[in-house]
Amino acid sequence: MKRKFMILFMVVLILLPGVSAIKLIKDERPPNIPADAPVNVSEYTEPVQTITVHPTRLSIERKHPMEAAAGSSVTITLKLINAGSESVRATIFEDQRPGLTYPDPALISYLQYQGLRIPYFTWNVTLPAGSERTVTYHAMAQSPGMITFSSALLWDEFGNLFESAPTHIRITCVPNGRCDTGENTIYCPADCPSGSADGICDGIADNRIDPDCVTGYDPDAGIKAPKETTKALIEIPIIILACAAGFVVIARIRK
Repeated sequence: MKRKFMILFMVVLILLPGVSAIKLIKDERPPNIPADAPVNVSEYTEPVQTITVHPTRLSIERKHPMEAAAGSSVTITLKLINAGSESVRATIFEDQRPGLTYPDPALISYLQYQGLRIPYFTWNVTLPAGSERTVTYHAMAQSPGMITFSSALLWDEFGNLFESAPTHIRITCVPNGRCDTGENTIYCPADCPSGSADGICDGIADNRIDPDCVTGYDPDAGIKAPKETTKALIEIPIIILACAAGFVVIARIRK
């Protein structure tokens, strides 16, 4: 609800210069009414409606592993707490994330929005005073990557809305010795070491020219020479100069 008010406030600020530029209407007698005609002024007032606020002390938290392997099932737990002194009925809303499959079809509900059928999870719960409760579901990712969850929502019977913090799961690969499609050095370093053709220019100095880097962006693209070669290139001119100096000294002594 606070977000809606913030968005409305921003819209008002954006439109305010245009609104202030509108020419104000003066409170004058219409030109088609004679100057001596009696005019009655009346006002209509409506009492302000008061909104009854019933505060509650609920909270919701999402828990799950921070990392999981592709193809494995992950248990996701929503922890609910009622720190208040009265029993409260509430509804949980948890949306489904792209890149995940859900093996619990019985828990899935659907929202129809402008031709879209949006899947989500929902639970109706009753939280006694001073109680904790958890609900769980399962998810599975087929390919490596980062899955980010938006806030889970807890809406109580009095219209109060509570949100969990956003969370994420890092999905890693199952190593098989090949850098397969969809794998890269970030989520699958065992199969795609630094410098692999994995669609990512990692920019790491590893003595391998990364084929995903633009020319000049890989520190291994012929910029540095091996230490042994560099040392030899420095030592050869020194030896030559020393020999030349020796020949000059010998020639002067013979004279």
